[in-house]
Amino acid sequence: EEFQGRMLGFLNGEYDYLEQIPESMTEMVVQGGALKPELAARGIVLSRFPVLQTYYMWMNMNDPVVGGYGKDRVALRRAIALSYNSAEDIALLKKGFAIKAESPLPPNVLVYDPGYRSPVPYDPALANALLDRHGYKLRDADGFRRAPDGKPFTLTMHSEATVGGRLRDELWRKCLNAIGLRVVFKSDKKTEIIKASRLGTVQMFESNWIADFPDGDNFYQLLYGPNAGRANYSRFNLPEYNVRYERARLLTDGAQRNRLYFEMNQLLHAYNPWVPLTHVLSGDLRHPWLKNYKRHPVEFTTWRYLDVDVAQRARAARGKR
Repeated sequence: EEFQGRMLGFLNGEYDYLEQIPESMTEMVVQGGALKPELAARGIVLSRFPVLQTYYMWMNMNDPVVGGYGKDRVALRRAIALSYNSAEDIALLKKGFAIKAESPLPPNVLVYDPGYRSPVPYDPALANALLDRHGYKLRDADGFRRAPDGKPFTLTMHSEATVGGRLRDELWRKCLNAIGLRVVFKSDKKTEIIKASRLGTVQMFESNWIADFPDGDNFYQLLYGPNAGRANYSRFNLPEYNVRYERARLLTDGAQRNRLYFEMNQLLHAYNPWVPLTHVLSGDLRHPWLKNYKRHPVEFTTWRYLDVDVAQRARAARGKR
């Protein structure tokens, strides 16, 4: 209801601009990846802006089903990562307003490498082969895989009790079922899920992080072992990663720190406590009477430079009557 109120308020001219079209409201204003013709005719402008944000699905490394550092658990998490269909997520859920996440770092963050590619692509066939090889080959009567000890098991993913949350549930159900994994979803308010995550009682959850400052450290600290119980929801605690993170914190920007971050990426992809999902492209709308508008990645007081052509806004209001 809140999102709809914001959108309708903008379309009625009550707001001069709107940043980041709510995901569930995209189809109200966008058609075929572009602003609807009737809105463009009113002079409304749509722009895409890469915010410093990463969506990722994390898995609790202390959980008895998906956690642990043994080969069978690594294989399970790797298979889950291989099952994720980023193209479908971007096209159907994000309505084209996102790019695939190759690592924790979004564009415009210091140390971001536009040429870096994750070694864990979307490959359900490889995911199935990996599970077969590492003890998950037996299946129950419904076709779902059993654990290496032969017992049935079910993944439990928390999700937000929203329209968007339910759509994401269905995407994950489709991806995981395609590799023979049974999953159930536990819906709750995000605040309650975050509380439970910090206590370590959540198995899997799709979350996101927006940079407090535009440096790689702000994202890699999410996987630093001593941050478990705080921002490190996955409770990933790998000595090889921790040592590199601590070394990187002592360095200024440069080749040596870049190398450490590359190695930390490789450890993330090796153990898969995360499935990096997408980086959001904010869909921003503004009316033609708003002047000097330009987004900035981290400066949030750009309103100081904005101006409004009051006469043009008044004419537009009269034209609607």
